[in-house]
Formats: sequence, structure tokens, C-alpha cells
Amino acid sequence: METPDLGKALKGKTKTKRLLRDTELCIEFFEEGRYFYKKYSCEVKKTQSKEDVQGWLKTFINEADCQLYANGIMHACNFRTPLMYRVYFDVSEDDEFTFSVVIQMERIDLSEYKIGQKFSHSDLERLAPIEQCLTKHKIVHDDLAPRNVGIKDDEILLIDWGESFFGEKTIHTQNRNHANLNGFSSVQADIGS
Repeated sequence: METPDLGKALKGKTKTKRLLRDTELCIEFFEEGRYFYKKYSCEVKKTQSKEDVQGWLKTFINEADCQLYANGIMHACNFRTPLMYRVYFDVSEDDEFTFSVVIQMERIDLSEYKIGQKFSHSDLERLAPIEQCLTKHKIVHDDLAPRNVGIKDDEILLIDWGESFFGEKTIHTQNRNHANLNGFSSVQADIGS
């Protein structure tokens, strides 16, 4: 199976994250037809440790694995998440080792959802059973912030499984990202007025 022509499809946002002093990870988001893509790419110096590169690849594979698992439980937990279709890998070796991982998923029109806005108490009440169901299924999204939660009528959309993991979350009573609000312990409480 061939990797899609990502160059012509590249539109949207890009963010860069420094992994080490001389290594940056580029994350690109773009659409092509009915698909949405999230592409991780990185140029690694030959002097970089093999363990570091393997760790980064495991992180990207974990995101795909968690999103695929979420696809299987979304109806049981009463939320929607983009269907994941494929994961592409591309590796080349020259003076530097270059790799990219592309996750192909369903494109969802986010303009149909209230997304990126502060959570109301009602929103938190709707998110709590979803989070409990995820916990029951031994998966933690770990970034249920307004930018990753869309609300439309009776539907809750969860996106960006990049911080997710399998297991159970340690309950925080309070820190900069989490607050304990009437039992909403790990949903990022960004309460609107």
C-alpha cells in the first residue's frame, strides 16, 4: 500500500516540538478528501541513540493503538471519535535518519461542534460517565481539555489520543491541569461562566 501524496494535501496547522537539543519533531495536521491525517516526522542525527528513536516510535504507535481501541468502545461509552483507517511508516537513511509516521482517520467537520470553549458544569456532567466508562475499559485519554472535546446536541466527540495510555489514572486532587469538582477528578476543568 502506497503512502498518500502528502505534499499536495498539506494544509492546516503544523507544530514543532523539540525532543532533544539537536532533534525536533514536526507534527502536521491536514485533510485530503474524506480523510484527516496526523503526520509525525523527525530527522535524527546518526549519533542519536537507537533507544531514543525506538521510544519515539513506540509513542506514535501507542497513539494509534489507543485511538483504534477507542474506535471499538465508543458506542459502549457513548462518545464519538474519528475512525482510524491506516498508519503509514516511512524511514530513510542518508547522513541523517529520517522517519515519519502518518495516521489516516475519518475527517469530521469540527465546525458542527462546540469545541475549544470552556466547559460548563453541564458539559462536565456529560463527560464524567464517559471518563468512567473509559476507566472501566482500562484506557485513559489524559487530555480531556476543551480543545479535544466537541459537543453537539446529544453527541460528545473526543479527539487527539496522543496523550492516552492503557491502565488507570492516578486521581489528582488539584494541580495546574486538573481540579476536583464534584467528582470530576481528571477532566480538565476549564469552567465557563
